[in-house]
Amino acid sequence: MEPVSAVDLGQSTTEREVEELIRALAQRVSKLGINSADIAGRIEDVSKRIAGQTEMLAAVGEATSVMEGSNGRIAATAAETKDAARAMAERMMNSQSAIKTGMADVFALVESTGRVERQLPGLQTSLGRVGKATEEIETIARATNMLALNATIEAARAGEAGRGFTVVANEVKELSRRTSEMVKTIQGTVGELRDQIGAIIAESGSATGAATAARAGTGAIGEAISALDQVSDAMGQVAASVTDMAEQAEANRQNCTRVAEEIRQIAENESLSRTDAEQVTRAAYQMLEFGEDLIELLAEAGIETVDTPFIKRVQETAAQVQAVLQQALTQGEIDMTTMFDENYMEIPGIQPPRYSTRWLSLVERLVPSIVEPPSTMAPNVVLCTITDRNGYMPVHNKKYAQPPTSDPVWNAQNSRHRMRHMDRTATRVGTSTKPFLVQTFRRNLGNQFQILKDISSPVFLGGRLWGNVRMCIMV
Repeated sequence: MEPVSAVDLGQSTTEREVEELIRALAQRVSKLGINSADIAGRIEDVSKRIAGQTEMLAAVGEATSVMEGSNGRIAATAAETKDAARAMAERMMNSQSAIKTGMADVFALVESTGRVERQLPGLQTSLGRVGKATEEIETIARATNMLALNATIEAARAGEAGRGFTVVANEVKELSRRTSEMVKTIQGTVGELRDQIGAIIAESGSATGAATAARAGTGAIGEAISALDQVSDAMGQVAASVTDMAEQAEANRQNCTRVAEEIRQIAENESLSRTDAEQVTRAAYQMLEFGEDLIELLAEAGIETVDTPFIKRVQETAAQVQAVLQQALTQGEIDMTTMFDENYMEIPGIQPPRYSTRWLSLVERLVPSIVEPPSTMAPNVVLCTITDRNGYMPVHNKKYAQPPTSDPVWNAQNSRHRMRHMDRTATRVGTSTKPFLVQTFRRNLGNQFQILKDISSPVFLGGRLWGNVRMCIMV
């Protein structure tokens, strides 16, 4: 063996120091990556909450705008109601005046009807006396006629001496005849008047009854008028209340307008905050990716880090999975079309959602025995399994492959096979063709989060990227 020179020893010592420095740097970068993943995840959560609040503010703003419009319509309706109430009150007052005037006319008619009724019996009595007088005149006329007839006879007996008396007797007889005729005419007229007055008396009785009923009904009409007075007063109060309501509705509309403007301003600020949060999230993920790239560069350079054993085990496992799947293709157990089928069929009744594929049964038979041993290689290894290029995880380790229940939270922690993962980490894994990929992320278990380091290595079938093997390590 050749002796080691002082120069060689110095160089060796320097290389060891550099390697130690690089390992220390790698540890700090790893720690930085962990913190960056936590920060990025938390900022992303805040960004999502801001987005939710922005949507809520938008909904509140729309509701406020609707309320503003409703208040405007209420105010307009209240103003119309106020005018209608005032017009109705005026019409009721006019109706009251007309009713009172009509009642006065009814009272006057009742009094006139009573007076006419009281005078009719006297008129009937007077007609009776006229009838008796005409009867007496008729008796006198008959007596006069008899006297004239006797005078005519005596004048005829007297001869020439009685001729002048004959003329007088004839005139008296003519007067008696005309008097009898006039008496008959008067008696006919008196009879007609008596019949008409009788009919008037009968009608007057009915009119009097109606007038009496009208007089009796004036009390109810008076009560109705009093009720109209009360309604009129109430309508006035309603008009006043509607006016007050209209004023309050207008004030409320103005308040809604102000609140809507404030909500719009808050929404604008929320939008700016959301934009800032998204930018900070992107910056945090970029810093995280820089750290991950540095770790990968150190590993590719052959420098041992805490991640080196896991990287090697993941690559070995990916090679084994690739070999058994490729063998199944070679032996005709499955064809390439089926192996690359992307028709993910949701299995009903399970939350979070689960899916089945045409190649699922083959993978369930060949892969679990390969990925299970690496999942227990160290205490801080959380899982080791596979996903296809679209984030579909057909199988899982035993502790995460329990039959699903009706509890989504329990399923998210204990039954995670046949799920699709569409997060940032899964998307980067699904598209990576590098020999290995190191990432740090927050794992959502339903009611808690874990900071994990994700190490993956691709699986190629027939020269095409089919999927990958993923190992997650607690940090």
